[in-house]
Amino acid sequence: MTFDISKAREHFPALQQDQVFFDNAGGSQTLASLGASYHTGSQSNTNHFVLGSSTTQLFMNLSASLQFPSASEIILSKMEHETNVKPWLFMAERLNLTVKWWESSKEDGLKLTAANLKPLLNDKVKFVACTHVYGPHIAVLYASDSAQQHMKPMSHYFNPTKTLEDKIGFAGSNYECVQSIPAIVDYLSGAFPAITEREGKLQTILLDFLNSRPDITVLGSTSADNKERVPTISFTVKGMSSKAIVAEAEKISNYGFRWGHFYSKRLCDEVLGLEPEGVTRVSMVHYNTEEEIKGLVEVLRKVLPQV
Repeated sequence: MTFDISKAREHFPALQQDQVFFDNAGGSQTLASLGASYHTGSQSNTNHFVLGSSTTQLFMNLSASLQFPSASEIILSKMEHETNVKPWLFMAERLNLTVKWWESSKEDGLKLTAANLKPLLNDKVKFVACTHVYGPHIAVLYASDSAQQHMKPMSHYFNPTKTLEDKIGFAGSNYECVQSIPAIVDYLSGAFPAITEREGKLQTILLDFLNSRPDITVLGSTSADNKERVPTISFTVKGMSSKAIVAEAEKISNYGFRWGHFYSKRLCDEVLGLEPEGVTRVSMVHYNTEEEIKGLVEVLRKVLPQV
């Protein structure tokens, strides 16, 4: 499938203005379509899904609903959005569970792998929180019938408790966002291979520049292989704060990217030691152009220290 960047950008009205969006992990631009239809997979079961206003909301509901024997163990990671940490710490305190931390290091590429998870597993482990990446503030949670057996329904006593929606949904989803789901599915249907290839080309341009400078540290994989990473790239620069990089870029350009911990504060502070300013983050998606990435590289050349 050939990727048509012009056609893709036509779907996003915000891209017509004089602004380059490189904070897409914080919220990509709004798709113009508002209505579509899609095929319901034959393997899906609506009893296993619940929609909510955010991942945080659904995880907090789930953490209050799950039931495990006292002294059971759960496994969490600090290399993580706080959404996927705090709810389970609340659950551990409520149920008297032991928390074990799934760890890695900069030397190991900050990768959570089966190899560094395996030593933590034993018969007492009842729950492993795998890494939450990012998403819009409409969330969906899946739980099989067997998983739901460990949940205590939180709904009003007179309401049914058969489905996951019954147990922890609370009619909490945002109707406007839910309405957008069919249009988004229709837009992405069949396009993922082309989008993946496209995003691999985009991140190659930026990573080639970042990796060429001895004063820049790319956090995570330095490879541009789209099987290794997605085009959300965080980095630090020796001798220049993350806050200053963004501020100086905004003075001379219309490029929008951000600095901070991005709700992965445990990772930035405790694992990477980057308190208080965290990282500089550039997050690209398929509708960004190669010209925009090359322009960003030129902006960075101007604002970063000379090497």
